[in-house]
Amino acid sequence: MSISATYLGDLGRVRIELASAPAVADHVVVERSTDGVTWTPVRGGLTVGLSGGAGVVDDYEYEPGVVNEYRASYVDGAQISYGGTGAAVHADNAAVTPTIAPGLQVEGMLLNLVVACRNTAQTVATPAGWTKAIEFGTVRVFQKRWVAGTTNPTVTPSGGAAGDTVSAYVCGFQNAEPGYTTLNTQLNASAQNVAVPALTVPHPFSAVAMVAHKLAEVTTASMLNLFDVASAAVNSTAVGLDQATPWQRASAAANLASIAAQTLTITGGVAAVSRSVIWAMRQAPWIRQETTSITPINTGFWVKNLRRPNNNVQVTVTGYSDITRDARTGVFDVVGRTLPVAVTDVHSGRKLALTVTTETPAVAADLDTRFSAGEVFLFQSLGEGCPIPSLYAVIGTVTQSRRSQRAQRRHITLPLTEVAAPDPSVFSTTVTYADLLTLFTTYADIPAAEPTYSDVLDIVAESDVVVP
Repeated sequence: MSISATYLGDLGRVRIELASAPAVADHVVVERSTDGVTWTPVRGGLTVGLSGGAGVVDDYEYEPGVVNEYRASYVDGAQISYGGTGAAVHADNAAVTPTIAPGLQVEGMLLNLVVACRNTAQTVATPAGWTKAIEFGTVRVFQKRWVAGTTNPTVTPSGGAAGDTVSAYVCGFQNAEPGYTTLNTQLNASAQNVAVPALTVPHPFSAVAMVAHKLAEVTTASMLNLFDVASAAVNSTAVGLDQATPWQRASAAANLASIAAQTLTITGGVAAVSRSVIWAMRQAPWIRQETTSITPINTGFWVKNLRRPNNNVQVTVTGYSDITRDARTGVFDVVGRTLPVAVTDVHSGRKLALTVTTETPAVAADLDTRFSAGEVFLFQSLGEGCPIPSLYAVIGTVTQSRRSQRAQRRHITLPLTEVAAPDPSVFSTTVTYADLLTLFTTYADIPAAEPTYSDVLDIVAESDVVVP
């Protein structure tokens, strides 16, 4: 496991740490879920940077008291690239094990196992760990992403007879999504050449692959228009009856919108029945996913500033008001009608007042500074079962009181109006460049105190929110 989640009580955050990321990954998307179905991007988790295969992001908006599951999706921003094709293997109605070429053994590489059986009565069991993506008569394509430990697949046919040749090979595409976005197939009557159907490509910079299966020997096959890489004609004359399964692919860099119907010109062999399969693959949204989970427990009520998390603070709530929602409905009397007409709308966000108590005037003054930011705050409760709800809110007119003239204790009333959460792209770290200028005399002093970039990011700055 190269993803971990740890609760840090200093600022009320869950730290998600990533390690051993795929070498081709540019960044990571980190999401959170409490039901395993609906996933929400962690604030700051849309593009988590990687350094040496490692990355980190802090989540301040976890659900306290319940299991929070975190998912890391490693993203390769490059276009789809062709990885190569392994050698074809053939057998007379028997199992075959094609080799995954060394050039395909890259994490995230989408492997396509192409299988052709001469007899339509033959069936093929899906190899362990693979998924059947395409089946068209005698042609099948199985897929999986390469990960460390992937072994060469064994293709086992059944239902055939002597002479029913089985052919298989593996080709790969880096950064392609499993499955296909569009597919077209065609069965051709006996002929020397192989007709290939048209294909519409719905997504830009998709890769397109074509596999042909002819029940005869093939010496060479022409290059289709718009295609730029082709396999050598794959023949099986040494075992079983003759068949060939040449394939070609069109580059993702070509940004194809459509491919017209055309003909694959065949030399050698004789006229025979053939099939052609053509499909498009779009860029993968991720090349590897990992998950971990944690149950964070809040021991107190948090007030969190999502723009300046270093100003997050845990408070003692000693009271709260009734919770109200303002109506947005208008009721209008109409001349000549007994009943008025209503113009309705959804109610506004919740409103309530929290009472926060401090033991000293100094702590009250510190909270007053934090609350003066005028930001949207996250007021996070103890979680499930707590009568005070968690909500995003703005603070209205603050009242600070005391019970007697000599009392040190202060009671701060915070009128809250619930508002929409800031966009997930709104986030900050616990230290900024301006904070570094305050903390260190010169930039040269920083490496001496904080040797690595990660050490710098871990600084929790004590900066004022409001400038007098």
